[in-house]
Amino acid sequence: MELVGMVREAKRRMAEECLSWAEGRTGERDPFQMTFNYESVYVSDWSKLGFSDVDYGYGTPMAAGPLVNCDLIASVIVMKAPAPLAGTRLLASCVTKEHTDDFARRMRKDLA
Repeated sequence: MELVGMVREAKRRMAEECLSWAEGRTGERDPFQMTFNYESVYVSDWSKLGFSDVDYGYGTPMAAGPLVNCDLIASVIVMKAPAPLAGTRLLASCVTKEHTDDFARRMRKDLA
């Protein structure tokens, strides 16, 4: 899958890019500067934090994850699938409003 390869490549580069930046070898470029376009997607893994394993007084929750209300930053959050399902759920916020119809059409095509 193309996305998996992109994430793996970014993770592979991260340590070297951080060291280069800390040593001042990147010039004025900050590799960790947030962008607000399709250039970067920020990935956060919540699947192993244990929120869905805690009994909050009424049993364990069907699903647990962040309240996301920021359309400015392209992001993907990895979470456990809601009970009783096994697997992974992805919460993605990475398509601008003007591209949503085309994105949805392509997703339906890929799922068919």
